[in-house]
Amino acid sequence: MLKSNPLIRLAPEMDEICRCCPNNQSGTCTTQEQVLRYDEGVLRLCGLKPGQVLHYQDFDRKVTQEILQPGRREEICPDCQWSGLCQWKQEEP
Repeated sequence: MLKSNPLIRLAPEMDEICRCCPNNQSGTCTTQEQVLRYDEGVLRLCGLKPGQVLHYQDFDRKVTQEILQPGRREEICPDCQWSGLCQWKQEEP
């Protein structure tokens, strides 16, 4: 779905991506405090606001340029169980 570059709304709450997460227990995140901390850190470092709407590729580019390439991921989510996904993205050419 994201490959088609849809418009996304930045939401610090359960969203479409959370739908398949094992921490989603009947619509409630079992790690909500942690996720909110991560979301707030990403928004802050990328200069974005909750509720902002933009194309997915613009969001992805901002995260790559502002967080992954400069090696700032550990500032936001050093304890994330999914860190391998971002490490892979960080290593892309």
